[in-house]
Amino acid sequence: MTEELPTTMQHAPGRAVKIQMFGRFGIWIDGVPVDGLHRREGKRLLAYLVLHAGEPVKYRTLASLFWPFEANATLEGSSTFQSTRQAVRSLRVALGDQAPRLASTGRGILCLNLEGVECDMLRFDAAATSNAPEKWQKAIALQPAPLLEGWTDTWAQEARRRRLRSVDRLTNQLDQSPDQSNDSATEPTITPSVPEYSQVLPAHPHKLSPMLVRQTIVGGAMPPDAPGYIEREADKVFARAVSSGDSTILVKGPLQSGKSSLLARGLEHAREIGDRVVLTDFQALNETQMASPGGLFLALIINLSLELGIEFDMTQHWHPYFGAGLNLELFIKRYVLSATEDRFVWGMDDVDRIFHTPYCNEFFGLLRSWHNRRALDPDGPWQRMTIALTYATEATVFISDVNQSPFNVGTMATIAPLSHHQAAGINRLYGSPLRSDEEVGILNEYVGGQPYLVRCGLEMLADGKCDIDTLLHSNDYENGAFSRHLKRIRKGLSDFPELAIAISEVLQGVPVHSRMVFSRLHTKGVLDGEWRSDQRFRCELYHQYLKWLSETGELNAEG
Repeated sequence: MTEELPTTMQHAPGRAVKIQMFGRFGIWIDGVPVDGLHRREGKRLLAYLVLHAGEPVKYRTLASLFWPFEANATLEGSSTFQSTRQAVRSLRVALGDQAPRLASTGRGILCLNLEGVECDMLRFDAAATSNAPEKWQKAIALQPAPLLEGWTDTWAQEARRRRLRSVDRLTNQLDQSPDQSNDSATEPTITPSVPEYSQVLPAHPHKLSPMLVRQTIVGGAMPPDAPGYIEREADKVFARAVSSGDSTILVKGPLQSGKSSLLARGLEHAREIGDRVVLTDFQALNETQMASPGGLFLALIINLSLELGIEFDMTQHWHPYFGAGLNLELFIKRYVLSATEDRFVWGMDDVDRIFHTPYCNEFFGLLRSWHNRRALDPDGPWQRMTIALTYATEATVFISDVNQSPFNVGTMATIAPLSHHQAAGINRLYGSPLRSDEEVGILNEYVGGQPYLVRCGLEMLADGKCDIDTLLHSNDYENGAFSRHLKRIRKGLSDFPELAIAISEVLQGVPVHSRMVFSRLHTKGVLDGEWRSDQRFRCELYHQYLKWLSETGELNAEG
């Protein structure tokens, strides 16, 4: 298909173009917001191109990110990236006379020219790479909010992490600058809460600003070098397993307990010691990709190909008679492990989605077989592959054959609740809104040592919106400090009526008799303990909230 627009990177002169990447994304021409970006993924498409301004970007890459079904069809020889081409046309229409900035530099290749454009991210990147300390300070000031704040796309999260790491690095460099030495008497140095962890994954001391700390805890995974990250025993277990090249690393923990943050930090350690690393977020896969083992394994191959820069022609190398699992295995052996002698670490986040598919045993059985290959072929390439899985579900509920399960052969890095000492460390990062060790203990126990909830409470206290007594005794669950998390709990119960019924029974002192129901409640983090014996609410916050829902008749209502 022939492109209809010019192939030279020109643009209309005399127009002031401004692009905002930090915080809420936006673009203005002569002070007027550009309209129409909501069409055909225009906003995300433009943001991705801004991140890669001046670089050639293939239609195949864009399709794999935004229209994976089309990318899959293309690999099978039945598509011409129609959705991608239509989205590019729509974006050019929205840009108006600035459309020539988005030029076709070859067949199926785009390049965005931002010459003369005011862009906060470009100014930040230029200042961050300068050798002048005064520009480092300007760079830090240019990031009042995280890059593409709230966007959950993998590529956006990675770009956000890189800029936050830059801020962290610049802050440390300013600390070490001679003209900054007088500040050390007034601003405390924060050191890791688990000092011995530095023997495995060095954690540099930070001089932290409250704004920088609070940028990284709005929800979701924290960047690997996030200021104020609290290291736990599971971090040490993970790092040691990566360093020793273990076959499988298992990260288990309930909702919003820090699994993804731990995985991100562990994978960063793998990169630092020279391993090749790929992260696959199973929550980012769409329903089409998850509908069958063929769709899933094809999506995984595409993910690996893009992340590792492997040129792979599916039309020539995908063998339909082999089955999806064997095709994936051959791809990993021939194109990932045999291409180099480097070790390969594959992080798989939120594999819980697989447990509820009809091909659950096939997928996890394949992972187990790769572990077994180490013993069967001690000189083979599988010795150089590590798989790291994060999950919350009790695997034995869905995988009855232990010989088909990777969950009983790997290194277990179980997420534990925050200790009193660790909660006190987070409190100090917020300027100690909790005034005593007793108050720290009360809040930590109230939320069951869950890092996200501890931070939510401290956020409210640090803003002066309430005191500790109001925080713990308010029944404003819909708008209070913990409302976002509690709404997720409620939604999870309303989607499964049998769970709401079970919670009503537990509130009356009747234990859950169904192992499957208990497992689901345990996975969601609502219940703790053992199925046949000690069943209890994970924390007092959940107990009080679910009791309130029951008393108001809202427990069984739609969330």
